[in-house]
Amino acid sequence: TGNPIPDTGFDAYIFTSRNALKILKERQWKLRNTNAIAFCVGDKTAAEAKEFGFGNVVSASGNAEDLAAIIAKNHNVQSGEILYLAGAKQSFDMQSALAQADIKLQMAEIYEIIRPRPSKQKIADVLDSLGHGFVFLYSQETAKHVCETIFNEFKHAAEINLRAIAISRKTADAVLKYPWQDVYVADEPMEQSRTLRKARSAMSAVSVSR
Repeated sequence: TGNPIPDTGFDAYIFTSRNALKILKERQWKLRNTNAIAFCVGDKTAAEAKEFGFGNVVSASGNAEDLAAIIAKNHNVQSGEILYLAGAKQSFDMQSALAQADIKLQMAEIYEIIRPRPSKQKIADVLDSLGHGFVFLYSQETAKHVCETIFNEFKHAAEINLRAIAISRKTADAVLKYPWQDVYVADEPMEQSRTLRKARSAMSAVSVSR
């Protein structure tokens, strides 16, 4: 987005996506306080935070809502300011969630996700190869984009028996109106559920009723 990154040495940082850390690297941003806590949404984001130089990293191994709960539980209100390095659009209101725990944060929107617009032929080829396949949905925004792309453009997609596996119940709820054969919520962190084997085990754990 081109928005500036605050220079003040914060005591904690929030990362709900690896994209924020990529922007820090691209801009050659320097971490002043290496003892600052990096609160990360998942394990891969946490790994990138460690690689970037954060010495104290906490992973929620889940979604933004899980991360907010961990921050509320572990961050002392008096221990200093938190900086949330976010995208231009957030599917979860981190500020409001933490405000309920009397935790204030400063937010900087430093990146924007541009959704791909593949050709109709490319989408058709993917759908044809996905018979009885699984689609992983990592956020509400992504889920809506995927559903609109697939089901609005290709009416026959409903006949392919696609199954959706969502990172959270809220993400699953966002897609229930579309004709998936089944919609499931992953029973463990999505970063560990990407393979078909994990997808099938997740499937048997938590099914979302329509």
